[in-house]
Amino acid sequence: MNLINNIETQNLWLEEMDGDFGTFRTQVTAETNPRSVPLASQIEKQIPIYSGEAVRAASDQPSHRNALLTEWTKVFLSGAGIIVIRNGIENTAIVDRASEVFSQIIKSEKTDTLGGGDHFAQAGANDRIWNALEKHCLIDPHNFTEYYASDAIAMGAEASPFLTLQGAVAHCDMPLESGPTKLLPFSQKFLEGYLVFEQEQYRDYFEANHIQLTLEKGDVLFFNPAVMHAAGDNVSADIYRMANLLQISSAFGRAMETVNRSKMSKAIFPVLKDFSNRKTLTNRQLNNAIHACAEGYSFPTNLDLDPPIGGLAPKSQSQIMKEALEQNLSTAQFTEILDQLHARQQS
Repeated sequence: MNLINNIETQNLWLEEMDGDFGTFRTQVTAETNPRSVPLASQIEKQIPIYSGEAVRAASDQPSHRNALLTEWTKVFLSGAGIIVIRNGIENTAIVDRASEVFSQIIKSEKTDTLGGGDHFAQAGANDRIWNALEKHCLIDPHNFTEYYASDAIAMGAEASPFLTLQGAVAHCDMPLESGPTKLLPFSQKFLEGYLVFEQEQYRDYFEANHIQLTLEKGDVLFFNPAVMHAAGDNVSADIYRMANLLQISSAFGRAMETVNRSKMSKAIFPVLKDFSNRKTLTNRQLNNAIHACAEGYSFPTNLDLDPPIGGLAPKSQSQIMKEALEQNLSTAQFTEILDQLHARQQS
């Protein structure tokens, strides 16, 4: 008996020419059954749309929150693969201030010739900020905190069952002529999707059948990164399109960018203290901002110097930050604790 020939290899080893186009077309012509997304306010072009107000209302009610996250997880996995949260950031003045920060960064980087490579378009076709998360935080930690206090962003990130979740926050109203992201609902279900997308018949089908959704300032879009997608073309005469693209990574995957979360945490801590003392953000909203800033996973670390005490893992940055807020530590005390953590984590 030839053991090698008897090992089932189908769906384990894929080649560029694998994948059946007929199967693909059948999968991507599925429709979203309203009964599968009962918490959606509407379905538009097969995409479930959720009300930001309803998301915020559910955020501090565990049973409602879990129901919503469960529904989103199913959409990402086996549904259309895409959700939109209308009015995800309720106060659009917060979005406007973030846009000012981004514009400031773009202007500065053009002067310093840091801008350039863009894997979504030819260099120079778009203004793009790499590592916008850290740059935003360091330039305006107050606005960063208000922005990422958003329940829509935090809950969308939590709902993803994958190593990576793609997202975007609309920083202006985006009618179709402004070129919102092109998306092909249900295409994440096609196993060979990543391999075949460069083939002409698949690209032609995508261009002929993709959908685009109009977005308003403050809307939040999330999608499974395996959904076939591409940048839209801004054919408007007077719309300066701006969106904050989010790539939310699991602790068990590799993110695209290097982010100095210790530096960010030190910048944001006095702002969090101020919000906490004035009670202008709830504890839940403060935690949302912390999760967008501080490292939430304890590893990798040096277990000789940073052993788990009282649990299965050493304390993470985010745990340390929450405890420092609860204990009303000074910024200097918190900074010293983070520096000690960094030293313990080195080999």
